[in-house]
Amino acid sequence: MYLDVADAASLPYGWSRDAQFSLAVLNQIHDEFTVRKETQHHFNGRERDWGFTTFMPLTELNDPGRGYRVDDKVVLQANVTVSKSH
Repeated sequence: MYLDVADAASLPYGWSRDAQFSLAVLNQIHDEFTVRKETQHHFNGRERDWGFTTFMPLTELNDPGRGYRVDDKVVLQANVTVSKSH
């Protein structure tokens, strides 16, 4: 799961931002089992996305008894703090 810069192709030359962020798959039955990962990254014209190549096993995500998929819906959450690079 990755965080990607929106409209990256239209950003001005030299654009960059520092971001701290977390991405989560919410457990809709038992909040304490929510899967959340946090990181930080310096986004710029060449590095427009950042995240996690492995997040959680698909077997857990798709198992209705685990609480991640309820009524065929998965709830994702992103918390992002962005600051202009110096």
